[in-house]
Amino acid sequence: MNCISISFKNAHIDFRERFSFSEEEKRRFEEKAISAGAKSCVVVSTCNRSEIYFTGDERVLDGMQTLLTQEKRVKEEDFKKAVGIYSGDMAAYHLFKVACGMDSMVLGEDEILRQVKEAYQCALARGRCDYECNIFFQEALHVAKAVKTDTKISKTPVSIATLTAHSVFEFLEGKEGGAVLLVGAYGKIGAAVGRNIMENQRIRLLATSRSHRGREEIFGSRPNVACVPYERRYDYLDEADVIISATASPHYTFTGDETMKFLKRKKSRLFVDLAVPRDIDGKIGGIGGIKLLQIDDFRELSRANNAVKIREMEKAQGYIQEGMEEAKKSLAYHRFSREKERLEALAAKKGVPYLFYQLRDRMSGDELISLVEGLEEIMGEQ
Repeated sequence: MNCISISFKNAHIDFRERFSFSEEEKRRFEEKAISAGAKSCVVVSTCNRSEIYFTGDERVLDGMQTLLTQEKRVKEEDFKKAVGIYSGDMAAYHLFKVACGMDSMVLGEDEILRQVKEAYQCALARGRCDYECNIFFQEALHVAKAVKTDTKISKTPVSIATLTAHSVFEFLEGKEGGAVLLVGAYGKIGAAVGRNIMENQRIRLLATSRSHRGREEIFGSRPNVACVPYERRYDYLDEADVIISATASPHYTFTGDETMKFLKRKKSRLFVDLAVPRDIDGKIGGIGGIKLLQIDDFRELSRANNAVKIREMEKAQGYIQEGMEEAKKSLAYHRFSREKERLEALAAKKGVPYLFYQLRDRMSGDELISLVEGLEEIMGEQ
């Protein structure tokens, strides 16, 4: 397997946007990839990454890079600066990490699993997946579900920004989307929080700041992000389910009395104050239906989560290694089953000692011992 990756780790949002794929563009690219010699092709396209997974030899790998630059009309030198290329075990390992949320901007986020699964299922329905591609994607999805269920990676954010985003996702869980009003969206903390939240495309992000400079750099042209004037922040309170404030202002961005005037609909709301000095009047936490979190609530949790995250990452790595081993065993058996009749005929003609002698020159000592021990164990069970 091979993978060509343009992600937030090595490419600016402006560059990533050029490599985004609509469903129709995915279908056309997969068709061209197969025509160019690829045996399979799956296109995963999210706001933080566009990745092409395909099977084929080195010649196909070179051709796919050329096809991608031509399709997106990007200069080859610019492409090489921003792309990650993986082959063989590294490509499979990368797929497993991506599906498990271990390569995401929000470490352990759940949305990527759905996106990888949908990309694979669409390609499969179009007949764009060979046996190798099927095995690796099916095993990656299986491992990702196990990691999500059996580890705390997706439940253990670390940074203030990821902790905040995680709190938002938890608060909105079970709801059809939701609206988040983010004040101070272009500051360091606000921008980090905004990038994390906009990963979930079902959430509408209302980003407000006194200046709209840098809007494209931070949020690009995302359809689920709207920039609203800071002066009108109270006007959007009633619509919002979550209100986050992260400014450097010496004054409250939301006071208790003014907030009461603008809240009309009775529903539960989450207010998050990430500023020092505080942005949100403490009185707001006493309003019915409102939960108020402040930055100190996140700091202690961040320290505790760090230790947990390290342990859970090690556990997830174990799942990935097991999954890759299972995938490779399935591929090996598939190859064996295709050659079974020829192998049986050769053994009948040359004899089993001949086969072992040939294997002796092709395997390491440990591999050959393991093979012999395995055969002894099997014969002992008969």
